[in-house]
Amino acid sequence: ASVEALELTERYAASFDSNTTERRGTILSDSDPKYCAILDRGYKIDLPVRQTPGGAIAYFNLEDDYRLASKTGKWLARLIWPEPDFANGPEILAMPAGKAICLLHAIANYAELRETEVDLVVAKKEVRAVMREPIVSYSYRSVTTDRTQTLYLDADSVKKVQGKRVAIVDDVVSSGGSVEAMRSLIEQAGGTVTGIYAVFTEGGSKRGVTALGNLPFP
Repeated sequence: ASVEALELTERYAASFDSNTTERRGTILSDSDPKYCAILDRGYKIDLPVRQTPGGAIAYFNLEDDYRLASKTGKWLARLIWPEPDFANGPEILAMPAGKAICLLHAIANYAELRETEVDLVVAKKEVRAVMREPIVSYSYRSVTTDRTQTLYLDADSVKKVQGKRVAIVDDVVSSGGSVEAMRSLIEQAGGTVTGIYAVFTEGGSKRGVTALGNLPFP
């Protein structure tokens, strides 16, 4: 395994119970290193270790894994709408545009099965010609890209959010910049943020974020 991958594993091994039989935090292959993450309920995911400008990361990608998106979406939905108070949860699910949109759909599908209607709002990362004005925006510094990014909601999305309870969802929360930008957008639009939810936080738990698991951060 690469030096970076091994360091990633060793750094987090100490935070886990040395007597556990779980494989969490181990490199499974020298030629193709993977980090074994364990989610709520003991579900295991072997994530590829990839090198980035900031160091090695355990790469979580839902885009081409329908089953994983469906499963994690169902588990997040149970956190967002806890029993027996299912009917009094958020009315809107909101997310920054990106590769995790399938997770948003999986959560909404689960809510629909429980006869709970929920609308979706996706903040765009650029202004598009089809977006109706006025447009609200919020800029933040992205850890992933190491540059300033801006999220946008158009008039249709603002109207949808006004006066509604909104849950913010993402696949992985690192610094929290994107979800905090979403919070600012929702509040600008007149919505009330009821919680922030993610499959993983990165580098330890994050204040105000409810997640199924945690990933190491370079």
